[in-house]
Amino acid sequence: MILPNFLQEIHCEKIETKGHHWPTETRSHSLNFFENKLILFGENIKIFEFEIAKLRWRIYNYESKETKEILQINKMNDKNQKIPNQEIGEHTSIVVNGKMYVFGGFIPGLGAVNDLFIFDLVNRQWYQNDQSQMCDVPNKRFDHHCLVFRNNLLFIFGGWNLYKYFNKKIYAIKLKETWEYDSDDFFEQENENLNPNQNQNQNQNQNQNQIQNINQNQNQNQNQNINQNQNQNQNQNQNQNQNQNQNQNQNQNQNQNQNQNQNININQNQNINQNQNNISNEIGEILINYEWKSVIVEGITPPDTLRGFSSSLWRNKIFIFGGINENNEFSNDLWVLHINDLREEVICVWSKLETFGNCPSPRAFHSADVIDGNLLIFGGVDSSDFFQDFFCLDLSQLKWYQPIIKGDIPSSRSHHSMTKINETTLYIFGGMFNDSFLNDLYKLNVVLKNKFEEERKKKII
Repeated sequence: MILPNFLQEIHCEKIETKGHHWPTETRSHSLNFFENKLILFGENIKIFEFEIAKLRWRIYNYESKETKEILQINKMNDKNQKIPNQEIGEHTSIVVNGKMYVFGGFIPGLGAVNDLFIFDLVNRQWYQNDQSQMCDVPNKRFDHHCLVFRNNLLFIFGGWNLYKYFNKKIYAIKLKETWEYDSDDFFEQENENLNPNQNQNQNQNQNQNQIQNINQNQNQNQNQNINQNQNQNQNQNQNQNQNQNQNQNQNQNQNQNQNQNQNININQNQNINQNQNNISNEIGEILINYEWKSVIVEGITPPDTLRGFSSSLWRNKIFIFGGINENNEFSNDLWVLHINDLREEVICVWSKLETFGNCPSPRAFHSADVIDGNLLIFGGVDSSDFFQDFFCLDLSQLKWYQPIIKGDIPSSRSHHSMTKINETTLYIFGGMFNDSFLNDLYKLNVVLKNKFEEERKKKII
C-alpha cells in the first residue's frame, strides 16, 4: 500500500546557464521535457533545448535548406504552411513518444489559428497534419490547453479567438505509432510490403484476367462449333454474315477486356501513388494523419473561465483551476473533468469541487502540475497584481495549504511555463511582469513527507 504524501518544502534554485544561444525574454511559450533535456518552443519557431546535466542552452538544429525555403514560402502564403508561422505564440504543445505536438495559437496580423504541427525530436523534422478534408476540427483559438491521457489520447479544450470563448466542446485525437522501414529495402519491395490490401487487389485482378481469358477461349470454342454446324446447314452468305457478326462480337469483347485491363492498371498505379505520397522519403516512415473528433461531454454546465486557466492530469481526472471569463472576472474555482474511456466513445463529465483550507486568490495565466497527489500552483496575475506565491491542494482531501519555500524564490510573473521531470523536480522558465518579458530559469526541488507519519509525530510531541 502506497501511503499518501504531502508537499512539505520547495527548494528553489536560479540556474546560471551556459551556452552561446540563450532564449530571449519571452512569454506564452511552451516548455516540455524529453531525454534529460528541456524543450522550449515559441520564439520565431526556434526550438531551444536545455541540457540539464551540462546547464547549457542550445538551438535545436533543423535549419536545413528545405526549412529555409519553407520559411520564405510562409512569408508569401501563410495558408500553405509546412512548419509553424515564425510569429506564433500563445499556443499549446506537448511531447509524446519523441514527438512534440503544437496546436493553435495567435499570429499578429492573422489572428487565431487551428493548425496541428508535429516536430519529430529524433529526426528533427516538422510535419503538418492535413485537416482539409475533416468535418470536425477545433475552432481557431489561443490561450487554450492540451493534455495527453494514457500516452495516447490528446485533448484540446478552452481558449478564445478575441471574440468568442470556447467552453463547451472538447476535441481529441488518438496518437498512433508509425511504421518504420529501412529506406533502400523499403522502396525496392514497395509492391510487396507497402500495402497488404494492394497485394490482394493485384491477385484478385490477376485472377479476374485469368477467368476472362478462360471465358474468351470457351466462347471461341463455342463459336467454332456453332460455325461448323451453321456451315453444314446454311448457305455461304449466311455463314459470311454470321462470321462477320462473330468477329464484331469478338472485337467488342477484346476491346472491353482491354479497357478493363487498362482500368485495373490505372487503379493499381493510383493505389501505389497514393501510398507513396504517405511516405517520407528521407526516413522511410509512413506518416499518420490524425483525425479530430469531438468528445461527448456530460455533467453540469462547464466553467466560463476557460482562458488563462491551468489544467493538470491526475489518474483519470483533469483538474482545472482559475482563469478569466468574458467579463474579465478572475476565478479561483476548482473544476474536474472525469475521463471515462471504458466505452467505445470517450465521455468527459464536468463537476465543480468544493475545497477548504488556505485557497489561492483568484488569478489567471499561472502554472500548475501534480506532484504525488498534490496540485501545485505558482504565480499568475489578476486585474492589478502579479503573484509569486506557491499553493498546494491535497487531491485526496481537497484541502489547500502552503508549503515552506526556501532558496531563490522566483519573482512575480504570469504567462510563464512550468514542467515536471520527475516526482521531486520541476523547472520554471520565462513569463512576464508588468510590461517586461523574462528569460530566467528556476529549478524546484520538492520535499515530500508522509502525512500519516507527520501526524503521528505531532501526537507524540
